[in-house]
Amino acid sequence: SSLFTGWSSVYSIISRYSIGPSLWTFDEGTVLNGSPGDQIPTRAFMNFPYTYDESTHLGDIDWAPQGTPGPFAPADPLWNGLAQAVYGFFVPETTTFLVIGNTAGLETGIGYKAVQENGIECPGPCPYGTDDYYNYYWMFDIEEILAAETVSDIRPYDYGAWDIPFSNNGLNSIIGATYDTTSRMLYIALQNAGQMGLYDRPPLIVTFALTRPPTAPTAFTSAPVASTPAPVASTPAPVVANTPAPIVANTPAPVVANTPAPAVSTTCVDSSLRFKLQWNGRKITRNCFWVSNRATIQRCSVEGVSAACRDTCGGASTSCSACEDTTLRLKLEWNGRIIHRDCSWVGNRATIQRCGIVGVADACPVTCGNCS
Repeated sequence: SSLFTGWSSVYSIISRYSIGPSLWTFDEGTVLNGSPGDQIPTRAFMNFPYTYDESTHLGDIDWAPQGTPGPFAPADPLWNGLAQAVYGFFVPETTTFLVIGNTAGLETGIGYKAVQENGIECPGPCPYGTDDYYNYYWMFDIEEILAAETVSDIRPYDYGAWDIPFSNNGLNSIIGATYDTTSRMLYIALQNAGQMGLYDRPPLIVTFALTRPPTAPTAFTSAPVASTPAPVASTPAPVVANTPAPIVANTPAPVVANTPAPAVSTTCVDSSLRFKLQWNGRKITRNCFWVSNRATIQRCSVEGVSAACRDTCGGASTSCSACEDTTLRLKLEWNGRIIHRDCSWVGNRATIQRCGIVGVADACPVTCGNCS
């Protein structure tokens, strides 16, 4: 076969399509020399057919029924009912088949005709959070594809959100792409990203140059023209994205005399609770997964977030060891009611019981005596 194609569950009747990126090959001669009505022979190398046996699906495509109040359970980050595979290509000089597209609902979940957090009802399935959209990539190992016993056995060796320039944090989704093997340029079309006026909605083409690093001539990475690395790897390797690495400086740290050291927590974990914060001029309710998913440095800089998400925002660095209560209001259940309270409420009375609520002690370690 000389050509390849693919399809995924992009349109409304999901059962007609592959529940995940597919890969088929065919011969161009059968297209050019065929007659109207002829069937084109194809061979499937990767396909996830819709069946009642969900093991043939790449991920979980269920969503909350109409009328269910949000937020919902987080959608499957591997593949879900709003995931779309838009374009795939073989990365030259590697064993990677790279698929790019978009997904949604990873933090606030997906509901059918959901009433989103802004009070507007969607015409079909949508995430509860109005900004819970992501451009995405899936990396498959070609050798695994060729060796698979069935076409639905394959799984990506890496996948995740891709923060593309001009994508408005995923709201301007990938709607098309192409790769030029001669120039080694990857062209990606972003929906509505070229808007200049009040009513125009043109797409924007973002260009990435795929280059070889000089220190590793057999490897292959992508260097974007617009400053964000494309998620292309030459060998299957896990990718850890959006988490700020600790900074090692060459200058000695200042010495402060006669100042007591800050309290140090015995553990460094994220609180599992959702919390209220101000983001892009709007009040929203989010959790630490949202913080880690993209724009982590900026989200950790929001007042109170780093104290609630100490692992995500600090990791093994010194900022994690400083023990402090978050200033954010936490969403929790108390006496059968869902309420939003801060750490001062926890310490006001019934502190032992309130600290016993899952996630509270991690967000209020000082109040709950979680510091050493």
